[in-house]
Amino acid sequence: DFLDIIALVAGIVQTVLYADFFYLYVSKVVQQKYV
Repeated sequence: DFLDIIALVAGIVQTVLYADFFYLYVSKVVQQKYV
């Protein structure tokens, strides 16, 4: 059960980091396109 918790937390962290990276990438592209 403890390993499942670790896997779950790791998956959430990875998703958050990926979402943050994706957000930064999109914001850069949008700024370049509309500036």
